[in-house]
Amino acid sequence: MAKPTITIELEEYFCTILDYLRKMHETRDYSNLPTLVERLQIHGNNMEDGLRWYRSSFYDMDKVLKDKKIPEDKKLEKIGAIVKKKLKLNPED
Repeated sequence: MAKPTITIELEEYFCTILDYLRKMHETRDYSNLPTLVERLQIHGNNMEDGLRWYRSSFYDMDKVLKDKKIPEDKKLEKIGAIVKKKLKLNPED
């Protein structure tokens, strides 16, 4: 079995993994390909979860604010402030 040529950090970006893939292609050493594919899958899943949470937060806040007399142009600002506050309280969610 080939010796791993890269170390995968937990705090790396999607583009970093794509750079590793480009380097693999240049050197024609594809021994780490399954690992990088899994990392891309994990990053993609995390992004989808984040977007889903963000969208549901906006939907929930819009429902809460529906009964209140807030002009439509100010409603989005109010929702954004609530979501930012929630993110600060629960950064791991």
